[in-house]
Amino acid sequence: MSPREKPAYDVAILASDPDLDELMLLLLGEMGYRAIASAPENLPAARIFIVNLDHAPSAEAAGGLRGSVIIGISGRGEPPPEQLSIECLAILRRPVGFEDFRNTVRKTMSEAGKLLLFAEDKPQVRQFELDIPSRCISSGNISVRLTPNELILLSRLIELRGEAVERQELSRLIGAGASNKTEVYISNIRRKLESAFGDKLIYTVRGVGYMIKK
Repeated sequence: MSPREKPAYDVAILASDPDLDELMLLLLGEMGYRAIASAPENLPAARIFIVNLDHAPSAEAAGGLRGSVIIGISGRGEPPPEQLSIECLAILRRPVGFEDFRNTVRKTMSEAGKLLLFAEDKPQVRQFELDIPSRCISSGNISVRLTPNELILLSRLIELRGEAVERQELSRLIGAGASNKTEVYISNIRRKLESAFGDKLIYTVRGVGYMIKK
């Protein structure tokens, strides 16, 4: 699959194990991913592959994957020696406790999402100037005025440009607590900037927060 080709699924599960397939489809569905359980010989287009390393055909298929993130699952939580050539982001142990396994999958999928985000082609972004006293962000002769909270959030994202900033950190900066105020402000900033400049600047990092790419 070429880097610019849009995948048919977010996640493909190569488990060849009905119980494991069903569990992973359930968990990934809860997290909002488009997922499919597939036989190793019928590889679908996907960005992330979850592979049963204890099943030889699945492990063999994973060894030939390029340009995708691979997450392994093994009864021992590690690959057998003959499968060490497979580059996995993480190797999960087959579930012994549902909640622990669910939390581990969530954390691992979050890491996979960040890895994919940084692997994408970096867009060409115009030069911007952020003026704190006037609460304006400008490019050329176009200027957009921000509210105080919008300015605080955008300033932090610019300061940590290229890094994912956790939603909790942004919420603390504006005293939003557990409410959805942070999401509302980010949505407003996006709308203002994209309407004025036509550029997408703020990206969502699934399970983490937001970032502005370098």
